[in-house]
Amino acid sequence: MGTDVTSQEVSDIRSAPGFSIACDETCDVDDITQVVLLGRYFNDQGLQEELITLLPLKAQSQGEDIASAVTACLKQKDIDINRIISITTDGAPSMKGAHKGFVSLLKISMEHDVISFHCVIHQEVLCAQTFPEKISKVMEMVMQIVNKIMASALNHS
Repeated sequence: MGTDVTSQEVSDIRSAPGFSIACDETCDVDDITQVVLLGRYFNDQGLQEELITLLPLKAQSQGEDIASAVTACLKQKDIDINRIISITTDGAPSMKGAHKGFVSLLKISMEHDVISFHCVIHQEVLCAQTFPEKISKVMEMVMQIVNKIMASALNHS
């Protein structure tokens, strides 16, 4: 059943005239870098957002490694990278680096330019800088909580 759902999602992405991807990297409890690849597209049921894949990276998590893993995954699933409209990532150098970042390298392999976005949390923090002081204090506290959670990830050996 899971295979059927996945193949239907991939088929839907393939049939969409264009789609967006979101890519983020993290480490699992075994210290293996995992790249999460999400796709957002529009079909007859409306706006859809689906997990395309979770890619474990065997080597390093540099921009080249992420770009080649994502490109290989999309090719394997027969998803045309030239129909990507936008890419959302965090601001890490491996993702947004001007020359060797994932977004820059993916743009080189495409036939057109794409829009790249910062992740939602970082966009909200940037917007919060223009808010009144009371709202800015709330956003500052939210970011402190998020950063605390991220910094206190499970320790393992």
